[in-house]
Amino acid sequence: MSFVEVHPEYRDALARLGLTAAADFLRLQGTIQGGHPDRHVVQVTVGGDPCFLKKEHRVSWRDRLAHWWRGFGWISKSTREGRLLRRLEAAGIGCPRALAHGEADGRAFLLMRAESGVVELRTYLHEHPLERMALAEALGRELARMHAAGFQHRDLYSKHVLVGRSEQGWRFCFLDWQRGRQRRRVSWLVHLRDLATLDATLAPSMAGRRERLICWRAYLAAQARLVVRPNKLICMLCRLSARLQRKRRIRELRQVPLTPGRQGLIWLDGEALVVTPRFQEQMALTRSGPVWLTMPEPATPRNRVECIDVPAADHVPWKLVRRWASRPWRWLVLWWRRPLFPAPEFEQAATIIRLERYGIEAPRLLALGHRTLRPWQKYSFLLTEPPVGAVALRAYLAAVALPERRRVLREAGRLLRCVHEAGYRCSGARCDAWAVRPETGAVVLTSIDGLQRTSISPERLARRDLTKLGSVANLSAADKLRFFLGYHASESLTRPMHQLARRLAAGRRQRHAAIRERRVA
Repeated sequence: MSFVEVHPEYRDALARLGLTAAADFLRLQGTIQGGHPDRHVVQVTVGGDPCFLKKEHRVSWRDRLAHWWRGFGWISKSTREGRLLRRLEAAGIGCPRALAHGEADGRAFLLMRAESGVVELRTYLHEHPLERMALAEALGRELARMHAAGFQHRDLYSKHVLVGRSEQGWRFCFLDWQRGRQRRRVSWLVHLRDLATLDATLAPSMAGRRERLICWRAYLAAQARLVVRPNKLICMLCRLSARLQRKRRIRELRQVPLTPGRQGLIWLDGEALVVTPRFQEQMALTRSGPVWLTMPEPATPRNRVECIDVPAADHVPWKLVRRWASRPWRWLVLWWRRPLFPAPEFEQAATIIRLERYGIEAPRLLALGHRTLRPWQKYSFLLTEPPVGAVALRAYLAAVALPERRRVLREAGRLLRCVHEAGYRCSGARCDAWAVRPETGAVVLTSIDGLQRTSISPERLARRDLTKLGSVANLSAADKLRFFLGYHASESLTRPMHQLARRLAAGRRQRHAAIRERRVA
């Protein structure tokens, strides 16, 4: 099945550019802005105008069946979102303009025009704290207008809301409608679910209780019919929001964006090679990467992993990890879900990008790729650049004075807190993975091998990881206390913090007691 649906206003313009078939749109190249294992978003330029192209690598029968069950037909996510964006545009609801969408050979796409003059809601709240109350009231009215038109947004996260302000007033744009739908009448349960999702993904530092109440009151005031008292609805919304905040994904979305934008990636070699713009400029890549990146050796064992130091231009060796994997049984289990079984290098690349978004200095991603030798055999690689001039934490602490030692320990505690908020735990991390830049005094991670993805909250991870890292680094009780204070960003200890600090120091006392007993014996 192959078809293309083009916006009437852009049909002639796209035809002049040679974009008439679905394969023409799928061949567009650009910088990857984000995505999932089965799809990604690429920023492209069409006729001199910036656009976003959503590509689905494979349209699964599960998605088609779910869309057919909800009355959309046997279609893909891109087609469903493209048709819904047309309805939103006709209703006057702020959304990206869909230029074209279609399917070809089991793949799908959606081409949207990039919106100018708007930024992410979290970024706007962080940069304009004095306009929060006015923005909350305008956002409540816009959400009420969206629900009054019968639209339901199941992924109304704070990152999917774009905000802008001009002389004409506030301007809103809602993104990611692949799971949205339009009904004749939206129930109050749907109202509360959308509002609770938006409320749960906004941290208290970005919107306080007053701003949230202003938004909810403006939303309820714009509703023509209320079946329940407003106070009861607000209580139900708060309970639903608190329930959603227990999820790991919601906790990640609550964080204030620390880095402007995201690290862009570029597809090369038929989407088998992914590189960063910096690496592409440095290596002068045109169509494919070097041979040592993309081509496996002719005769390789069934399962093997290689770690190679690649010389770089700035005399800082890059780290290349190459893996040959053969997993027939796992492929049989996953063949109906994904075209390729995931490789550890893909998970490590996702970890590096996520740590960078949280402001954590770690090895930088340069290139990533894979080759399918057989349906159950795969070759993959990951090229990273370790931090330059970093000294191991233990060696640095032994060579500096006491004030600098205390400051570095606090910085290490803050870094561990950021790692926990990013959704990782360090129980298996090695001590040599923690290092310090002498010129800046910043604590960095030279390796991400010990980081493990977890859904446990940072409060529950604190005792386990603080104890583990304190013991591995051979820190004294006073050092553990500084590390603990840096983790909680506090200058003094409260009663719960006193109890945890005593537990951290108890481990060293027990070891000393065991040593004394052995000496006496």
